[in-house]
Amino acid sequence: MSHEETAAHFRSVLKWREYSTLLEKSRLLDSSLQKEMDAEISFWIDVLTSILDAVLFLAKNKLPFVGSSKDINSSNCGNFLALIKYTAKYNPVLALHIARLKKGSVSYLSPYIQNEFITNAGESLRKSIYEEQRKFYAIMFDATPDVSKKEQVSQIIRTVHSDSNDTIIEKSFIDFIHYEGKTGLEIYDMISKKLEDDGLNILECRAQVYDNASSMSGLYQGVQARIKEVNPLAEYIPCIPHSLNLVGQNSMQKVLVAVLLLGQSTFFWINSRGVISCLQFMIDSDNLNMQTVAGANSRYNDICNHRFALGLVIWDKILYRINICSKAVQAVSCNVDSATKHLQSLLDGLKEFKTDGWATCVKIARQKCEEMEIELESGFQYRTTRNTIPARYRDHDAHNLAPLTNVEKFKVEFF
Repeated sequence: MSHEETAAHFRSVLKWREYSTLLEKSRLLDSSLQKEMDAEISFWIDVLTSILDAVLFLAKNKLPFVGSSKDINSSNCGNFLALIKYTAKYNPVLALHIARLKKGSVSYLSPYIQNEFITNAGESLRKSIYEEQRKFYAIMFDATPDVSKKEQVSQIIRTVHSDSNDTIIEKSFIDFIHYEGKTGLEIYDMISKKLEDDGLNILECRAQVYDNASSMSGLYQGVQARIKEVNPLAEYIPCIPHSLNLVGQNSMQKVLVAVLLLGQSTFFWINSRGVISCLQFMIDSDNLNMQTVAGANSRYNDICNHRFALGLVIWDKILYRINICSKAVQAVSCNVDSATKHLQSLLDGLKEFKTDGWATCVKIARQKCEEMEIELESGFQYRTTRNTIPARYRDHDAHNLAPLTNVEKFKVEFF
């Protein structure tokens, strides 16, 4: 008798048929366990997806995450937990997750998890930027102190995307770097290492954009000079808005009166009445020491006069024009041609202001002084001197001209 005819073979075939039938109907024990496992995995995927959406929403809208309490049921739980609680009203999975929360259970709602989500999202975005990276690029690095007074360097790269339809410049923010180095060599080492860590070849850099600080723009020891030693094709482009600010600052420093006058706080013009009231209160106070009172009195005399108001009006008009141009050249849609037109327009406007702006500034300053009950002759301490020019050098035609008023003298030395 063959094997196929034995009772053992028949029993095996029947068992196999029974198993196959149960498997098709998902009635096996391991199938039930697998279903429970898949349901749990799907549940946590939905929970984490909802949490990630909340994190990205707050991050994109630049909203703070945490509040004074970590309890989701507290009124001071912060934007993140409040958003999760609100979303749970329309998300049954998230509502079930919140209902199951208890002390010691996994919640994925802690600040640590929020930071981990943000970090992972940033890494994913940075990776996608590098995957789309064209061969050649430009770098932009700028530093500013953050709230904790630590130096924070922002990194941006610019690339050119060109196809059959259009050519555009794409600017991508890459990272914030906490770095305390100040010298050109230290900053150069930091930039070189960061580009290497990002997988960018410094020899493929075609432009470098920084502010005009000597450590960055120095001709011999600056960052731009050190990078050009390695890659001569990386042209240095100074920051246009910072250059405009330096033009205004340097032009002011050429006039001694402007330096002495505008060294005072320009907050006076923004909230002049409040500042003067505060200074008057400090001067009349009996609870302050003499040094503080003397300082307040000195500052009051410096700013509460016609001369200061007139100088500030003039400077306000100049800064207003520079600010408009600075914002225009920083616009995303601005190109080299439009930037050139904006700068030329600024130059033409300043020339026009030099010709026609004096009378307007005098009128505005006079009105401001009348509103604040400031004397129109205050602030002008010009000494009356006799004419010491020898007779042979005097202009006899102008000898009988009327002497200049205080405002006219101020125009000569300031405007």
